[in-house]
Amino acid sequence: MKKYLNILYPELSGTPAELSYTNIKFAVFYAVKSYNKNIFMYFEAEKRRLQPMQTTRELPACPVETTLMLIGDKWKVLILRDLMPGTKRFGELKKSVGNVSQKVLTAQLRDMEGNGLVNRKVYAEVPPRVEYSLTELGKSLKPILDAMWNWGEGYKAKNS
Repeated sequence: MKKYLNILYPELSGTPAELSYTNIKFAVFYAVKSYNKNIFMYFEAEKRRLQPMQTTRELPACPVETTLMLIGDKWKVLILRDLMPGTKRFGELKKSVGNVSQKVLTAQLRDMEGNGLVNRKVYAEVPPRVEYSLTELGKSLKPILDAMWNWGEGYKAKNS
């Protein structure tokens, strides 16, 4: 206990006889308070992660802005492209998307899952297996990706 108190609160260092009951109570109170704060922060993050997709009140008035909000990131469009043919595991998706870090890919997939574009299926196996696929809402973006494909092909033809 003394070592723990010395690390957290060096001003309370001393022999056990020098540590008053009030000082120990103070140190324990703040140790418990910081522990509870970390737990609270964890549950708040989980609550935000598990919230359903945004309601129409929170969406921008412009439909183009709404679409960009959902798929505007570089990696999200590439994830949609690679999931159009069908289900992929995380490792396959990471290889097919390209030079994306695991952290960024995970964050993008969670955001897309939260917005209802991607399904995430976890299998209770060892090692754990996770598969991603597009929802019907995600599949409805195919015409947008096809238009982007056609525009990119035309641009490459004119400028090469």
